[in-house]
Amino acid sequence: MKKICAFSILVLLLSIFVLSSGAYGGATFLYEQNGMRYYEGHDGRIIIGRQFGVPKLLTSSPDYDWWYGCSPTSAGMMMGYYDINGYGGLAYPNLVPGGEAELSTFGNPGAIANDTIASQAHIDDFYVTFGHPGPDACNNADPTTCHDFDCLADFMGTSQAQLGSTDGNTWFYTFNDGSPFTPADAEANGLEDESGMYGVREYVQYAGYNVDTIYHQPVYPVHASGAGFTAAQYRAEIDAGRPVLINIEGHSMFGYGYDYDSIEQMTTVYVHDTWNPGDDHTFTWGGNYDGRQHLSVMPLTVSGGDEEECDYCLEDAFGYVWCLNEIKRDGLGIYLNGDCDASGDDKDALALYRWANGALTMTAYGGNGVVFTYNGGLGNTSMWVNSWGGTGTVVVDYCDSVQAADSPSDGAAPNDAE
Repeated sequence: MKKICAFSILVLLLSIFVLSSGAYGGATFLYEQNGMRYYEGHDGRIIIGRQFGVPKLLTSSPDYDWWYGCSPTSAGMMMGYYDINGYGGLAYPNLVPGGEAELSTFGNPGAIANDTIASQAHIDDFYVTFGHPGPDACNNADPTTCHDFDCLADFMGTSQAQLGSTDGNTWFYTFNDGSPFTPADAEANGLEDESGMYGVREYVQYAGYNVDTIYHQPVYPVHASGAGFTAAQYRAEIDAGRPVLINIEGHSMFGYGYDYDSIEQMTTVYVHDTWNPGDDHTFTWGGNYDGRQHLSVMPLTVSGGDEEECDYCLEDAFGYVWCLNEIKRDGLGIYLNGDCDASGDDKDALALYRWANGALTMTAYGGNGVVFTYNGGLGNTSMWVNSWGGTGTVVVDYCDSVQAADSPSDGAAPNDAE
């Protein structure tokens, strides 16, 4: 049985080193991208360097201006992130229909992302002015008076007077023991229509995809019970490539990164704030942002996306089919990378195809913690080495792809023939 591995991400944390002058000795510097430095080691393996103390940020994270509610706008940044970047090697283009989501909507009220957040039909039916208590132009109890729901603010219950929401506001529910409030809890308590969390789930399903995980939970150590969502859980979400909706007193924001001080055991949260543009908005986990207490979070894991096309398809003797995408090329060769999720056996990879000898070096990081390297010519028997000292041979072949051109000036990398 072949295990299909799709590749799309741009930053791979295969190894972490403290960067300093002369840290890599005889290693050959390749290039620097997104705060990472890439070297070729003396044994052909790829070395990746990252400075300690440098924030871990999800690249290409949207920064959206307030659009008829901070909660749907923050959820809209989550939709925009997956629309732009995909997740788990799959694409999610219909989360923001009409084209690729913008990275910023500040100064751009006509952005397509704004239709995902709050459509004109939503505005006409439910919004008068911020804080307005209603009544609304339409009556939720009589669907014939309202438009068909088509945006996050609709499904999240934002601004809907009959649900108790004043204009611009959204309800989120929690348990007083600090445990997660899930979609099943919303259904059991008849709160599907009022729950902003439940509405995000409905919107993702409306867009044609699945929600594997979503819930709303107070944060530890703020909650009186001592329970709650921890800073370590937040860091794990970011490490997995999943942004998190952050709730503070009276406001929602988009959490897309962190910095961690292991000595002080302190996590700094990086957010995009719907009230102010920029990447410099931070606060300490469980602390205050702009004088408002950090209260809760809403993590989200989506699935059911579309298969992404890949520039190169390789198959190895272990039964993995690697789908590699080009990230750059220069006089040395073609640089490729990505990730895969194959039945719990997660693997990331960084590859270099050299013009000089047609050889490919691919360093991969398995979910079991083993770093291994393929090093040799495509179609030939290659050596592999893992981080525990094991060695062996493996054949790495192109699938239906055309072999790479032998010159950096010969155009784009070939596409999979399929």
